[in-house]
Order: sequence, then structure tokens, then C-alpha cells
Amino acid sequence: AIGFAEVGDYLADEKKCTDEPMEQNEEGTCNNYQNDASFGGNDFLVNDADDIANNNESARPRLTFLQLVQLVTRESPILNTSYIISLFTLFIGMSVVESLVFLFFEFLGGSNTMCGLTVVVTVLFELPLFHCASEMLEFIGSPQSMLQIACLAYVVRVVGYSIVPTSHPYWVLLLEPLHGITIAFATTSSVAVADSWMTPSMKGYEASGQALVSMVRGLGQFVGFCIAGYLEGRTLYRVLAVIVTFGALLLGMGSYISTSRTKARANYVSL
Repeated sequence: AIGFAEVGDYLADEKKCTDEPMEQNEEGTCNNYQNDASFGGNDFLVNDADDIANNNESARPRLTFLQLVQLVTRESPILNTSYIISLFTLFIGMSVVESLVFLFFEFLGGSNTMCGLTVVVTVLFELPLFHCASEMLEFIGSPQSMLQIACLAYVVRVVGYSIVPTSHPYWVLLLEPLHGITIAFATTSSVAVADSWMTPSMKGYEASGQALVSMVRGLGQFVGFCIAGYLEGRTLYRVLAVIVTFGALLLGMGSYISTSRTKARANYVSL
């Protein structure tokens, strides 16, 4: 694109050519070097206007939040609603584990070295799971089942935290691989589900689906921090385990109902 300075030079040369007569060629245009080297100023302005017009014609209307919610609940409303609730409850629990778990490790008597080792163990398990995310999703069968596994890994982990004795804080290292499973499976599942919401007719709105998932996760984290302000220690993790378990069970019920309805429709059509 032409910089503002270059456009200014071009216009100045045009004015100079008009105000101060100079040698002109057969076509009646000024034989000024800068005028000839103006990068096709008029052509540039015309092409730029054409590009703006084309962009306006191809621009899609902005998707409102209500339209996005309607899109999510249009097909399989029970399944999608139960999935959103389960994701919400999982990140209620995840907010505490990701941000406040070191305080609990300190309560157990853990050292800074132990806290660092927990991060290393977690990342070592996350990397291969994220690398093979598509294969894992295909093997498990559905994003909903993948999220349920993530919830199960979370529940086992935090219940384990709540029974680790203060005399053996390093036992938490045995539970840290479950955090890698939770993060990898929940993230992969949410991306896949948001992608499935965007049908071919909704091409171009993929970011809106991912934004809805991010909003649900953010709200879950906010609620989780509020709960952590009232509870602490082993009681906090046990309560979070109950909340995440509730979400996972609700998702299981939603999946069962949705599958039953799909089979019933298929049988009706076959008749």
C-alpha cells in the first residue's frame, strides 16, 4: 500500500504540474519523474475503492448472543445444554486446582521443589495427549465422552488430595498425571463441540462458537473462586468433587436421552 507521505508527494506533484507549466508529453501529462513513479496513484485509489466495495458485499451480519444460543440449542438441545453445564461445573473445580493448589500443598507440608515437580509431571502428560488429540477423540468416540473422562480424572485427583496425609506430601505426585488428562481432554472436547455447532451454512462464525465455550469456562472459574473464598483445605476439594460429579452425571443423562431420541426417530422413519 502507498504510505501517506507517498500519496502526499503524488498530490503535490500533480499540483506543481498544474500551477507551474512544465514540459508535457503528447498525451498532455506532465513529464515529471515523481509523477511517473507515483505507483499508479489514480489506479491505486480506484482499486482500493473496489476492494472496499467487495468487502462490504461479502461481509456477514454480526451474530448476536441470543442467535448464538439458539444455534447451540437448535439441534440436540438436551445434549448441548447438559454439555455446557458439565463444562461449567468442571471449570468451577479447575479454577481452584490451577490457581490455589500450591497453597494446599503448603498446608500438606510440601516444599517449593515439590510444587515445581508437580508442574513437570503435569506437562509431561499433557504434551503427548495434546499431540494425539485427534486420535484420542476418534478412539473415545465423542467429545461428550471425552469430557466425562476429564471430569472423572478431576474427581479422582481432588479426592486423592483430600486424603493425602501431611506426613507424606510427595504422594500428590502420583495424582498429577490426572491433571494432564483433565486439561487435554476438556480442551480437546470443548474445541470439537464448538466446531460441531458451526454447520456449513454458518461458515465464518467459528470464532463465535469458541467464544461461547470460553465464556462458559470463564464463568465457571469465577464461581470456583467465590466458593474458594468460603471453604478451604480438604473440605474445599471434596465439595468441588461433588460439583464436578454432578455435572458429569448430568452430561451422561443428556447423552442417554439424546441417543434414545435419535434411535426412536430412526426406527419411526424405518417403519
